[in-house]
This record gives sequence, structure tokens and C-alpha cells, in this order.
Amino acid sequence: MKRKLLLFSVICLFFAQAAIAQNLIKGVVKDTKGVGIPGVSVSVANSKKATVTDFEGKYSIPAAADATLTFTYLGYISQNADVAGKTQLDITLQEDSKTLGEVVVTAIGIKQQKKKLVMQRRK
Repeated sequence: MKRKLLLFSVICLFFAQAAIAQNLIKGVVKDTKGVGIPGVSVSVANSKKATVTDFEGKYSIPAAADATLTFTYLGYISQNADVAGKTQLDITLQEDSKTLGEVVVTAIGIKQQKKKLVMQRRK
């Protein structure tokens, strides 16, 4: 009986430690003017865990207490931040004018269609 109780206690401790190892990290990603940036990619380094900020720049992602988060968005300098046991991590991204000059939008291969508008006169 004591062995079963001891085994049960060890198993419970193992699962409790695994549950504690992952923290839910929340925060807001803003620009230099303090406005939330929607669509910023937030990922845990060396992991497949990732998310995207909502319309107000808010995010939440499960990560270990010693993990590093990577924040990337087109037109801004990518930034890494250590979680360091925190549960709230707010980030300010700096604009990168160099990458904005590299974006090219083309319309090659798009056919233009003209629609005829038929008008009818009333008598």
C-alpha cells in the first residue's frame, strides 16, 4: 500500500512540474508612437510555437520561463526578448525604412476587364 502511494505521489509531482514549466505569456506589441500593431508574428525561438497579434496588438503564447520570443513584422526591425520568468511582456518595435524600399508590388498577368453598363431610359 505504501509503495502505491509513493508511486502515485511521484507521478503527480512529475505531471505538476510539467504543467508549471509552461507559462502563458501575454503582452502588447506597439510602434514608437504607442499604437498597437496588428498582425505581428510572435514565435518561441527553437520551437514550432507561434501566434499573431490581434487588431489591438495583443498576443498570448505558451512558453517556458527561460524561453526567448521573436517578434517580426514587415517594415519593422525584428526583435528578440527573453521571457525570464515573466508573464507579461510588452514590446515596442522600431521602424525599418530599409525594408520598406525593398517591397515591390506588380500587376503582371492580371487581365483588365471592362464591364458594359446598360442604361435604360424611362418615358
